[in-house]
Amino acid sequence: FYDDSEKGQLQTQVETAALYYNDPEKIGYLVGKTNAINQARAARLGLPEDVAGVESLNSTSAIMAAAVGRMANDNPYQAREYFNENRGRAHAIMRDKKGIDNLIDREIRSREIEARQMQAIARAELSSRVQDASAAYMQGLDFDSPPSREEFIGAYGEEGARKNLSLAGDPH
Repeated sequence: FYDDSEKGQLQTQVETAALYYNDPEKIGYLVGKTNAINQARAARLGLPEDVAGVESLNSTSAIMAAAVGRMANDNPYQAREYFNENRGRAHAIMRDKKGIDNLIDREIRSREIEARQMQAIARAELSSRVQDASAAYMQGLDFDSPPSREEFIGAYGEEGARKNLSLAGDPH
């Protein structure tokens, strides 16, 4: 009964870490609580201190891995920074360093690809509006909503917007 209860408590700490991944105080509390659970278990079973220490380290690693894994979904750059700052706190997370690095890298690449896709869509939409505005101006008509500088920046980036706007005669 005690073993199942302790395993359940430890698993709850890991799951809670994933929920509170952005709260370092809560993560610290969870690590402390996990260590207390492991120490109580070791005392109950009469385990040597080094065995309890290894179990605590493994539990801490699981908590850190859960927090970093969840963080990677929200902000992979923050996850990488957090992972690098907390390397020394958990050895098991280091055993799986390549897996965590791959998770973070994959999320970063995914976001970069999505950003490029959004920029390509913005360029296509902007190009169409520029053509419509140019056609209206060539016929001496006003165009209701000409593309703004911000739209050019969104579609081409700062440098690309500057280049496109200078070709259009806008000195900004």
